Amino acid sequence: MKFRIGFIIAIVASCLASCKGTEEPLPTISVEKSEYYAAAAGEQVSVTVTSNKSDWTFEIKDTWVKGEKNGSGLKLTVEPNEQYDPRTTTVNLKAGDASASFSLTQAALIFEPQLEVDAEKTVALSDKAQKLSVNVLTNMDSWVFEMAEQDWIKATSSASSIDFEISQNMVEVERSVDVTVYAPDKENYMMQTSFKIVQAEADIQYENTDLSEKATSNCYVITHKGPYSFKATVRGNGKTVEGLKAPSALNPSKAKLVWQTSVGVINSVSLDGGEIHFEAGKKAGNALIAALDASGKIIWSWHIWRPEVELKDVKVEDGSYFQNINLGAVTDDHTVVGCYGLLYQWGRKDPFPGSELMDGGNTSIDNVPVYDIDGKVVDINSTSMYNTRDNSIAFSIANPTVCISNNSQKASCRDWLTPSESNLALWGNPQGSVRNKETYPNKGSKTYYDPCPVGYRVPHVQVYQHMTSLGSMVWAQGESEGVLGWYNLGGEAYFAGYDINQDGLLNMKDWTDGWWIYTNTTDGTYSFFPATSRYDGNYAMLMGSMVGYWGNYWTNAPGLNSDGSDSYMGMAFAFGIYDYGVFDKYSVTASASSNGARADGYAIRCIKE
Repeated sequence: MKFRIGFIIAIVASCLASCKGTEEPLPTISVEKSEYYAAAAGEQVSVTVTSNKSDWTFEIKDTWVKGEKNGSGLKLTVEPNEQYDPRTTTVNLKAGDASASFSLTQAALIFEPQLEVDAEKTVALSDKAQKLSVNVLTNMDSWVFEMAEQDWIKATSSASSIDFEISQNMVEVERSVDVTVYAPDKENYMMQTSFKIVQAEADIQYENTDLSEKATSNCYVITHKGPYSFKATVRGNGKTVEGLKAPSALNPSKAKLVWQTSVGVINSVSLDGGEIHFEAGKKAGNALIAALDASGKIIWSWHIWRPEVELKDVKVEDGSYFQNINLGAVTDDHTVVGCYGLLYQWGRKDPFPGSELMDGGNTSIDNVPVYDIDGKVVDINSTSMYNTRDNSIAFSIANPTVCISNNSQKASCRDWLTPSESNLALWGNPQGSVRNKETYPNKGSKTYYDPCPVGYRVPHVQVYQHMTSLGSMVWAQGESEGVLGWYNLGGEAYFAGYDINQDGLLNMKDWTDGWWIYTNTTDGTYSFFPATSRYDGNYAMLMGSMVGYWGNYWTNAPGLNSDGSDSYMGMAFAFGIYDYGVFDKYSVTASASSNGARADGYAIRCIKE
């Protein structure tokens, strides 16, 4: 019995030992990292899972991530994040009683604002009435547009476009408007873009305009493109006046463009019978057209003037009427050189182009370039400084691009003509410097050498008399802060300058390359007189001419000596600044009855006949 019991115990012990060795292990599960990341655009993320249980499971609460067991790992499919903030979810893993987890963070969408229009930077339109739609492309929630109010174009916006309604252009001036698009709005815009709408000028087909139909002159004003004509057989206004030989008729064989200030002022020139015909282009400016004899020599020339502003009459103190801009000026904008106009030697009919600079000081400067019909630069030349071979009226007529020097005779004669050819009546007022209004009215009459257009002429001395005390010279000196007072030889004086900045003082703050000057103090009319400078008569060129500091304006009166003999000078209105900017001091002068060398080239402000 003892043996049997011991055997049974041994078997049970052996069985217990064997059963303990085959017991199942505890479940485990883990992942490589506790944090995973996905791109904003979406992607697939692989996660390696380690577990001793093959039936492990996973749970993802957020729907923007899908999971799939893939062998020994987990494949996560992440949708694109269309939000502007990052997002995170937790993935839970479980194997029996064992568990693990990790986070998945997806980056935010990086917002790149986009805004564009399906239009060129400049949208060019014809002159016709039309409609235009411009699509706006953006990824922002809203957008607005801004456009200056114009009577020729109306605009409305829809969800994705700007729609324009454009009226027909009836004038020969190109017009334009800028359009700016903001998103999401103008105050808080993240992006903006702009474009310009440009409508062509009216394509008007003009019939020929006969410029000399009512009267002839050495200058004709034109206002539009197209065909023009004028008589080429008449010298200037064709009038006979005292002191000049009666003008003989011209018999031209051909015609040509001598110069123009821009290519496109004049497109073509021809001679038909006794008339010159020309085709004006689109550009404003000045030109010189000549009649030639059979040998090609110039026998007369005419100034064609096309300003870009309307010519108006400005009332003057003595009852005359100025034109509102200088002869040859193209604009009344005093900030650009186009307001200066052209320059003339006293008694000559043909103009010279002025300075290309607004402010040239006393340095040598170039004239505004001029061009022939083919666009080649035309030189403005001068005669010899060492002889008077070419100092004649005949030479001046045949050579309208040559400024005539008086250097070789300046000690005795300041005219561009020699004493034997000098003529006090060239501009029709031989005794114009005589100031007794009762015995001599000082006005004169227009001659066939006068350079002003039809209906106008070079002004007489009285036109400028009111501009300074007693019609004589006045001056002022002061600090840069203001003029202390005006003086002449009799003491206190005045200059009829206009206080343009309205600070109660007439000083350098009112000077902008010239003066605003009262033409009529009674009714307060004033006009801008630019500091046009001059052609120096000695050198016959723009040299040391103080452009931007001096203003010189011819009258039709020659200067006379006290005994009534010819002084070879010309009467002029003049003003200027001297020593400007030196030690913060300056002096200014103005004279309504100045004398200038007739060889100098001055500006002209024409008056109504």
